[in-house]
Amino acid sequence: MSAHTNPKTLIINLLKNNISVEDDLSQAVTGIVAGTWYSKRVLGTHKWMVTVGPTLNANLAPNALGAPTWGMSNVLVVNIWVPILENLEYRPERMRFSLKEEVKRLLMAKLVDPAGDIRFLHLKSWMDIDDIENDMLRIELTIEVEWEE
Repeated sequence: MSAHTNPKTLIINLLKNNISVEDDLSQAVTGIVAGTWYSKRVLGTHKWMVTVGPTLNANLAPNALGAPTWGMSNVLVVNIWVPILENLEYRPERMRFSLKEEVKRLLMAKLVDPAGDIRFLHLKSWMDIDDIENDMLRIELTIEVEWEE
């Protein structure tokens, strides 16, 4: 990872134009990836939203005594938001699951990219955190990014 890229920006760029999900009629469903918290204003006319951040933990340590490189890691939260809307061609629960699988696929593609400078990209955990009263389905993923500089 270059010195000018932070892990949050890396995850946003990795997901921003690469997420592809379909509704029950096999038509693409548009969404947005952002570095902000969920907002109806930001969501606009999109059917889903992925938010990246905040950073939960950051570590910095030398790789070995006297080593010229440092090992760095950040643990980030990535949230997948799917509003429960009426008169749509998709089931929100299915869309939430499809988005989680797509994010996981994109992270694994980055993990096995031999040309990348990221050492590890871990999907540490995920859990459903639904808010039915506010008509929102959400998955919270915890992702760890490790690299050397």
